[in-house]
Amino acid sequence: MMYSRRDIAFAAALAALGTLLGLIAIPIGPTTVTFGELSYVLVGVTLGPGLAIVVAFLGSLYTLELYGNIFGIVSWVLVAPVFSYLCVRRGVHPVLSMSLAGLVAVPVSLSLVPWILGTPVMVAYLLALKSYLNRVVVSGIVVLLLSRSQFRVAVPVAILPTSWVVRKYGHKSTKAHRNET
Repeated sequence: MMYSRRDIAFAAALAALGTLLGLIAIPIGPTTVTFGELSYVLVGVTLGPGLAIVVAFLGSLYTLELYGNIFGIVSWVLVAPVFSYLCVRRGVHPVLSMSLAGLVAVPVSLSLVPWILGTPVMVAYLLALKSYLNRVVVSGIVVLLLSRSQFRVAVPVAILPTSWVVRKYGHKSTKAHRNET
């Protein structure tokens, strides 16, 4: 898939925004919801897996400094293409896509976190669960954003007949800037 300059600029802006949003945390019960993953989720649902991986990588670099390990980066980069593929190429609803794609990172967390960081398996399990739930919440926020026609017109959307956004809202309700070549 060829990307326009607008697509790339949109993805770059969201990668930078992902870093800023990752610093915002809203307490919910004993944990918090963070919004850094909103960047790759939005790019993934609108432009596809290629740019979603790039945005996930660039947008997650702050987690290396914040947490002192690479698990945030690895987790985002593993989940982004699976999520995006399900939304754009298979037309699966974003929340269901993330519910499935988020499972990709769970075995990585459960196997590598205790081994590399020396934390108990139960701690790794709770971290994996928190990340999983956070991703599902963020994908729900993206669905809410995309339900607004003003928002859909402002973001570039790959006009693919299999895309969830195109199936749900039609290509006339989006910024139809190109077709897949």
